[in-house]
Amino acid sequence: MENYIAMLLVVAPGFIARNIYERLNSGEKEKSDFRRTVIALLHSIPIIVISLVVVVSLTEIETIPQLMKYMEDIWNILKYTTLMLMVSVLYGTMLSIIHPKYTTALANVIRKSRGLSEVSQEDDVWNIMFNNNESQPVAIFKDGKQIACGLVKNWNHADNEEKELILEGEWIEEHLDEDDVTRTYYSLDKDILIKEYSLEELHSKLKQKNSTG
Repeated sequence: MENYIAMLLVVAPGFIARNIYERLNSGEKEKSDFRRTVIALLHSIPIIVISLVVVVSLTEIETIPQLMKYMEDIWNILKYTTLMLMVSVLYGTMLSIIHPKYTTALANVIRKSRGLSEVSQEDDVWNIMFNNNESQPVAIFKDGKQIACGLVKNWNHADNEEKELILEGEWIEEHLDEDDVTRTYYSLDKDILIKEYSLEELHSKLKQKNSTG
C-alpha cells in the first residue's frame, strides 16, 4: 500500500501540471499512454524538488533519515501532498506561459538560420483559426457544397478529436461577399473548407441596410 502511495506522489504531480498546461494551451494532447507517463515523470522531478526544498526550509530537517522520519507522520504526508498539489498547479500554469513563447522563439531562430520557415506557437491549425474572442462570420463547405453558415458562437479545444462549432445567425448569408473573405481553413483529410469573412464589413453592410431600410 505504501509503495502505491509513493508511486502516486511521484507520478501525479507531473500529470496534474501537464493537464493544466494542455488546457491552457492550444494543441493536440499526447495520445500515447507511455509517452504521457514519461512526460509526467519528467515534469514531476522539478515539482518534487521544489516541494522538498520548501519542506526543508520550513523545518529543521538536515538529513535524509530525518526527512524519512518526517514522512512517517500521516499529517506531515497530508501537508506535503497539499504543498505538492499547489506547486503542481503553479508549475503547470507557469509552464503554459513560458514554454510556448520561449521554446518556439528558440526553435525559430535555429530554423531561420537554416533557411527554413518559422513555426507558429499554436500546435493546431484549428485553434489558429478559431482563437478569437469576437464572433466570426463563416461559411462551411463539404465536398464543394455549402453546408452551414453563420456567426461562430462556440468551438471546442483542439485536444478533442472531433472538431465542432456552434453557429448562430444564418441570416448573415445574404450579406457575405467573396471579396470580404479574410481567412480560409481547409482540411485535406475531410475535404472541409471554412471561409471566414470580415466582421467589420458585415457590420458596415448591416448598418447601411438599417439606415436605408
